[in-house]
Amino acid sequence: MGQLMKFMGPDRIVFGSDSVWYGSPQWQIDALWRFQIPEEMRKKYGYPEITENDKRKILGLNSAKLYGIREVNGRDLAKYKPVPKDYEKRMSRELRTIMELPGYTADKMSDFKENYLAAGAELEHKRCGWIRAGG
Repeated sequence: MGQLMKFMGPDRIVFGSDSVWYGSPQWQIDALWRFQIPEEMRKKYGYPEITENDKRKILGLNSAKLYGIREVNGRDLAKYKPVPKDYEKRMSRELRTIMELPGYTADKMSDFKENYLAAGAELEHKRCGWIRAGG
């Protein structure tokens, strides 16, 4: 992340996940909100501090720009407000289920994965496809 921030800048990084297979990426989003490059590493390698504004760009504003989204419901994306700290309490049970918050599950992908592993299968994480041979 330090190298990406140093050489590419926060305007050229977007968040992505394998949420179709692994379920809601909320834990990854929460982890990015808490993440900071340690000061020692910033000094040693010249990495920048990752600001809240940088994280907002990475988590959605950069992607919105790529898709040409400038406003949502008549509101300019540049004038966003942070998510309220009590956002979970404001959500309906249906939305909590869709978001797969702890204690609420909606998709069957988690069930597929559990059944797959229960049947004795092992994840091998190999990549399949063509590779260039030689120099």
